[in-house]
Amino acid sequence: MRIIKSIQNQAIKDIAKLKEKKYRDMTSLFIIEGEHLVRMAQEAGNLETILVDENELEKYLDLISEDNTIIVNEAIVNKLSYTKSPQGIIGVVRKREVYVQGLSKVLVLDNLQDPGNVGTLLRSALAFNYNQVFISDNSVDLYNDKVIRASQGAIFKINIKRDSLDNIFHFLKGEKFKIYATALTNNSVFLEELKPSKKCALVLGNEGNGISDTSKNNADEIVKIHMSNKIDSLNVSVAGSIAMYYIKGEK
Repeated sequence: MRIIKSIQNQAIKDIAKLKEKKYRDMTSLFIIEGEHLVRMAQEAGNLETILVDENELEKYLDLISEDNTIIVNEAIVNKLSYTKSPQGIIGVVRKREVYVQGLSKVLVLDNLQDPGNVGTLLRSALAFNYNQVFISDNSVDLYNDKVIRASQGAIFKINIKRDSLDNIFHFLKGEKFKIYATALTNNSVFLEELKPSKKCALVLGNEGNGISDTSKNNADEIVKIHMSNKIDSLNVSVAGSIAMYYIKGEK
């Protein structure tokens, strides 16, 4: 167990760099904060390092160990934190992005840009038993702090892979998935009329522009939600959560 008291310490400087995407990409590491997320990362086996405020040490005794813990002061926690009121515990976590075998329900995120939407959709995907999320390589950074917080730890419990849409659809078609893309068109099928295949992928599009031409061209069916004519659209995280409920996986 190490003790570091200076914000000029090189190890602290290196961890602080992880607040920038380019360093997260270079190192395959990212920062989390707060007891809930640190516990979930530890349970998932992704946690590399824990930094604990010396004044909060007794609260987290069951989380820390000789091998992976750094005791720091409040100034360091404030330097590393994204929030105005840090909880006194920071985690450094290793990225884990995989395809898994035996998939049945898959979520595909096509050029989503709002981190809150992506995090919420990860949470819903986990709730409705989706066993893989694919995120297109032009979408928001998966390890953006707002994505992680909005996911409420779901990012540690569901398999996620970032890739090009072409590669994603090539994989899904090779695995004989039915691909359902959400869009409001004259040819869209209402979700309640859909009889989903046992192996299916749900595609959600960009907040402003909807699904891309690549998604449209690869979709077996375009689907939509039946809703009041008092409004013309739903937030993508709301629409996606409703769609995943209709096309939910097994327990």
